[in-house]
Order: sequence, then C-alpha cells, then structure tokens
Amino acid sequence: MDEIFEEPEAEQNDFVGDFYWSLAKVMDPIRFELILAGGDVRLAGVGTDGRVVVRLKGPFTRSCADKRAMVARIEGYLREHDSRVTAVVPVCPAPEETL
Repeated sequence: MDEIFEEPEAEQNDFVGDFYWSLAKVMDPIRFELILAGGDVRLAGVGTDGRVVVRLKGPFTRSCADKRAMVARIEGYLREHDSRVTAVVPVCPAPEETL
C-alpha cells in the first residue's frame, strides 16, 4: 500500500500535489450537498496509488450502512471528475463526537 500524503505545503508539479489540488477544486458541490444534509466532507489526503482519504462528519457516520453509501457516492462523484481516483477511504470522528 502506498503512503498517504496530507495537504501539500504549496502547489507542486508532482503527482501528489497535482492530484490533491485538482480534487480540492472539485469538492465544493459534494460538500454543499452534505452540509445541507447536516454533515460535511473534507479532503484529508491522497495516495500515489489513487486512493483519496476524506474526513466525514455528520449523521451518515453513525451507521456502517450510511457511511458506506456516502463513501460510494463521494467516490463516484470524484471519479467523474478525476480518472486517477481508485478508491475513497473515510476517516470518521469517534461516535461520541457525532451525537
């Protein structure tokens, strides 16, 4: 498994920097949709293998089924906008933080 890189220090002309910033630019529509549903999603990092780590918050983090459905929706959205995306990996807050 490749290393996951968090937000690059500045725009870079390498795969990680380009990948991260291209995704950051297209995240707003899906974020707005989730905010209206009482949650949020943030880009937390990218891997050189195309994995995207997102930080989820809100009601859809309370059950595994809801989380899987939301991750699948986010993954589909990101794949439509960037063909380098191979998978979306969620990072969720502890259950007590979502109550």
